[in-house]
Amino acid sequence: MLHFDEGEFTVDFPIGGPELDDLELVDDVDVFVTLRDGTSWLGVFISLAKLASSMKVRAESGELRGGLYHWESGLVIMRQAGVSAILEAIRDMVAEGDVEEHLIKQLKDDDPDETS
Repeated sequence: MLHFDEGEFTVDFPIGGPELDDLELVDDVDVFVTLRDGTSWLGVFISLAKLASSMKVRAESGELRGGLYHWESGLVIMRQAGVSAILEAIRDMVAEGDVEEHLIKQLKDDDPDETS
């Protein structure tokens, strides 16, 4: 797990292993953002190149109508790969008050680490 504390919010990247070798190559990742008010949000960040590659694979496999479309709730498409670009996008969303519009709010019951 990769964790960043930005003061106004925290960001958790559930990555490990080889992905940690070069953080600027991370091109498809779920990201958890927790705001100062305690709300937690999920975003799926993917680079344009990774999205194109994924759609090509689906075109060849026939999945999703032969790669005709791609969808994911909370999807944020990035011009470039990398943790630093993702953090910059999240900083902008928080500063502009757009987290609610772009990411998916996580309910307390959605947290697999939460114990009763």
